[in-house]
Amino acid sequence: MKNTRTRRPARWRKRERGSALLLTLLLTVVGALILGMAVDASSLIWARSNAQTTANLAAASIGLELKRNPSASTEFLVETARAVAAWNGYRHGSDSVAVHLERQDGKTSVLVERDAGVYFSRVIRPQPVAVRARAAIDNTLLKAGL
Repeated sequence: MKNTRTRRPARWRKRERGSALLLTLLLTVVGALILGMAVDASSLIWARSNAQTTANLAAASIGLELKRNPSASTEFLVETARAVAAWNGYRHGSDSVAVHLERQDGKTSVLVERDAGVYFSRVIRPQPVAVRARAAIDNTLLKAGL
């Protein structure tokens, strides 16, 4: 039986040496970047969900307070919203957390802000990523008893 394997010139063999190592290194770096972005994306989704839950709880507490005492002052409502947010881990003024109350057009809304903990995205964007969530209640529904 005849050997059908063709022999390559020596100059081609020299160029091909180490190409598997470079390809493996490149794919490892790309895989690590994709994994890092997936971890950051899941962290942002979790932080957004937690912030929305906090805003919903604070808005519900404001609604209950307005139903109990319709003439409650804005300062009292702000402190109520901040206290409820602090129970959920969002203490106003610490760890870049802000809890705001806005009253306009017959609606009262609570805005919760926090810088999310992203780790791998800092390579691309060194500024912190802010996560915001808003929940609103309609004051006219509270007066109607709904």
